[in-house]
Amino acid sequence: MRTTHIKSNVVNNGVPKLPTSDAIYYGEIAINYGASGETLSIKNSNNEIVPFSSDNAINKAFEVHAQSLIDLDGRIVELKGTKVESEEFNKIVSDLNKKLSAASESLDNLYNEIVNLTDKINENEVVISESLCDLDKRIKKIDNSYNNPTLTAITFNSITWVTDIPAKGGTATKDNCTFEVYAKYDNGISVDISSIVIVEGELVVPSSKAEQRHEAGKLTLTASYSGLTATGNVTAYQEAFDPSMEPLTFNILSAGTINWTASDSTVTKTIDYKLNNGEWASITSNTGSSAPTITVNPGDKIQFKGNNAQYANSSSNYNSFNGSTASFEIEGNIMSLIYGDNFKNNSTISSAYAFTSLFEYCANLVSAENLILPATTLTNSCYRNMFYNCTSLTTAPALPATKLADSCYSNMFLGCTKLTTAPALPATTLANNCYSNMFWGCTSLITAPELPATTFNISTRVTCNNFGRYVLWPNVR
Repeated sequence: MRTTHIKSNVVNNGVPKLPTSDAIYYGEIAINYGASGETLSIKNSNNEIVPFSSDNAINKAFEVHAQSLIDLDGRIVELKGTKVESEEFNKIVSDLNKKLSAASESLDNLYNEIVNLTDKINENEVVISESLCDLDKRIKKIDNSYNNPTLTAITFNSITWVTDIPAKGGTATKDNCTFEVYAKYDNGISVDISSIVIVEGELVVPSSKAEQRHEAGKLTLTASYSGLTATGNVTAYQEAFDPSMEPLTFNILSAGTINWTASDSTVTKTIDYKLNNGEWASITSNTGSSAPTITVNPGDKIQFKGNNAQYANSSSNYNSFNGSTASFEIEGNIMSLIYGDNFKNNSTISSAYAFTSLFEYCANLVSAENLILPATTLTNSCYRNMFYNCTSLTTAPALPATKLADSCYSNMFLGCTKLTTAPALPATTLANNCYSNMFWGCTSLITAPELPATTFNISTRVTCNNFGRYVLWPNVR
């Protein structure tokens, strides 16, 4: 911090220029910094300018008066060599004595004034020094307050939820949010410390089958910095359950194995699987006891994908999960077996027998409610025998296809003795044997689905032994 005063450097014949009384305020200092005339000036209560000169200025004043005495002495010497009348001489000497006396008195007065001024200067120097010292202390205190403030608190300025928890469940943390944390200091300043503060907290969110995005609870975050803490809350959200966006998935209900079996060595297929959060691995189907198995426990999740257009070439040559000993539910998009990672936007089945007998004789398959079969146009025998003799199956998948093909649903749920409700059959264009024996042996099925179809072949039929061996739907003409 720099302080500037009224100033001048004008010095005439050793006499410094002083300010006028209206040029400075009471308590203000005027400075003449001219060489040999250094002077501080203040205005007293009588509105008078009072100067305080340096030793150089005082010496200069002495020099001026001394020079006058020297000039006077020279004049006396000059007169000594001159012939003058006694009266005139006496007059001259008298005048000189008066001048000498006046000069002596002037010097005495000047000396006294210098002494008084010196005393005043000393007194004012002490006052000024004390004032400057106090001012310096105040400045240092202010600087210290701003340069070294004391941290008093930290606080969350905002927490915003950004990334939803997947429907399959997960743990919500600070990484699901954006937030601002501020440090507050005793000088009134707040500083954003979001990038350096330690923020912790988590909320475990279980899997959900909710069809809509929903609140999953409150996530509490705790920020820690320099020995202080702050807490904040944000509502966590979970994504809607959309099984069409995940690959074919097995949710394991009991310990055992999942087997990948080929009915004949000529039709073996390789697929990839991932157990829980592990890496993807490949397995190739085989026959009988040579079939590869995956050991599982309750709560495990297995996902499958492949790049095979079909998993059978006839109703007797196929690949399936037959022989699996673990109880399980299935969900996800069946198209992951055909299109691999690109299944989400693909719903076309291009080959006959695509999924024939895929879960045949899976006696421990409990539910296929969330299995997605997205194709709307089918191929011959594509879902034939798919759940053949799945005796524990209670819930079937939706069947959205509107244009059917020969034998596409033939024997699809045959022998599913625990199936209580048939899926809707919205197809409007039927084909030979498309519904043949579809519900044969479903002894728990008490209600048949409606058939809105208007185009059909006379051999098209649905069988369900609760209603007789063969049942023709009444609205089909």
